[in-house]
Amino acid sequence: MENLNHAHYFSMPSQGNINTISFLKLINGSIKIIVSSLKRQVFCLEYLEKSKSTLIPSVKEVSFTYIPTSAEIITLDAFNKSQDRNDFVIGITIIKNSKDVNTMETYLNIYSEYEENCEFDIESVAQNCLNVQLNFIPHYHGHTELVDWKNDEIVNREVGNPA
Repeated sequence: MENLNHAHYFSMPSQGNINTISFLKLINGSIKIIVSSLKRQVFCLEYLEKSKSTLIPSVKEVSFTYIPTSAEIITLDAFNKSQDRNDFVIGITIIKNSKDVNTMETYLNIYSEYEENCEFDIESVAQNCLNVQLNFIPHYHGHTELVDWKNDEIVNREVGNPA
C-alpha cells in the first residue's frame, strides 16, 4: 500500500450488482471496464495515459440501443471473439414490465460490431443489437472458451456463451 498515491471512484445513479460489471481486454493490452446500474445506464471506465508516469481516470456513459426507459439491467457480460482484433460481443439482460400488470418480460440484448482497424469504439458496438426474448430470468450471464481437439492437439479455440 506504500505505492498507492491515488484512488479513483465515481458514484452510480442507482445500484448495480456483481453481475453488471465486465472487463474488456483489448488487443493492445489495455483494459476497459463496463458497469451498469439497474436503471439502464451503462458506463465505460478506463485510464488514459498522459505520460509514462501519469494515468488519468476516464468515465463516460454509453447509450446502448433497445433498452427501454422502464427496464432494469440485471446482467452484463462481454468477451472478445477474436484473438487478433478487437471484435467484442456485449450481452445485456434486461427485465421490464409487460402490458399484463402481473407479468415481467426478460430480454437478452446481444451487441456486436466488427472493427476494421485496431481501435475499439464502444459507441459503435452499442448501436448494433440483436434482441432475444427469454422465458426465464437469468441470475448469471457468462461466457467460456470452446476448444476443439484432434489427436491430443488443439485445432480451434472459440469464445462463446455456455449452453
